Amino acid sequence: MKNLNNFGYVGTLHIGNPPQKVRTLFDTGSTNSWVLSDLACIRISKKMMAREGGYYCYEPLRSKTFHIDEHDKRYEAAVEFGSGKLDGFFVHDKCTIGDPKSPENKLVLNDFNFGLVEHQNAFQDFDALVGLAYKSIGIKGKMPFFDSLMAQNVLEKPLFAFFMSRNTNEQSDLTLGYYDTSKF
Repeated sequence: MKNLNNFGYVGTLHIGNPPQKVRTLFDTGSTNSWVLSDLACIRISKKMMAREGGYYCYEPLRSKTFHIDEHDKRYEAAVEFGSGKLDGFFVHDKCTIGDPKSPENKLVLNDFNFGLVEHQNAFQDFDALVGLAYKSIGIKGKMPFFDSLMAQNVLEKPLFAFFMSRNTNEQSDLTLGYYDTSKF
């Protein structure tokens, strides 16, 4: 994961089938997950799109596994953060953590429920936010990312751990289902 000047730590997820890369801020202060849609990217200013790295925008119609659950029925939501706000609606798709081409180096969440962002001014150096906080503080009826990993039996153990380097040149890590004892 990349250190964003000790503000946040960004890693990579792949959403859909075929997998689409999104740079993801893993946030222990948020419960729900949000991913920039291609529609949101059309609305982003040229200045923001031209900055280093641009944006990786998820295109739901490119994915064979994208769907809107009958329960969601275009469940719309808006959220305000300290950095800005966003709005969108909840959808489902496959999520791959790690290298999607490597059978040994990945976790697959077959049913990832997230907010598909239509408007936003909160994401600056990332394309998605994955909430890791408790379900009780999130949007009612929406399963948080980590709870989904546990419910779908993807993890060896029900835990996650961060190694957060304060050095922006040193790699930081998020481990899911275990912790790396070499980091302490």
